[in-house]
Amino acid sequence: MCILILGTSHIHWLERFLRQKGNNNNVFNVGGDASPEVHFRSISGGKICNKHHVNCWELSISELRPKYLIIQLGGNDIDSSKMDSASLELLVLRIVNIFATFQVRYNIAEVVVLQFIPRPRPRYISGDTYGELVHKANIMLKGELSKFPRILYWKIKGIKNPTTNIFRDGVHLNFAGMIRYYKNIRGAVLKLLKS
Repeated sequence: MCILILGTSHIHWLERFLRQKGNNNNVFNVGGDASPEVHFRSISGGKICNKHHVNCWELSISELRPKYLIIQLGGNDIDSSKMDSASLELLVLRIVNIFATFQVRYNIAEVVVLQFIPRPRPRYISGDTYGELVHKANIMLKGELSKFPRILYWKIKGIKNPTTNIFRDGVHLNFAGMIRYYKNIRGAVLKLLKS
């Protein structure tokens, strides 16, 4: 059984974190014969509005043919001075439509879409503006995904208002943040394996 975890630099850093911990393929071990084969594919700076990036993600899906897909996308698209409410709605609809299409095209049993991650210090807009946009985007994403029975919205617990600093540069998670991120993704993996 194959699980593909796909996305941007957060996925790259997750894979690196797990590799440093040991065997990143057994880290989601649930015991017995149910341990999934886990693959990671990421594009640093990846954007859903970039056709080349979407084509690269689709190529990974077509090569691996995962039973389950977990995605973390959209933060780099939101971190733009051109992002407004209309663009935000189009971004959410694009994510949903692309991955609903991929699910059917590649016969993926279930897709988990992770919430947009907040950024205390985004690169191109203020932290407050980014925070407001992410909040709106997560509400829209959750609403849109509720229309698809085999595509799940996954809230990442412990990152919205953390009691300790969990970011190393205002965008990417530090060690403490990565532990929280990993636990959330492991929870998504366990949910998928029970379905």
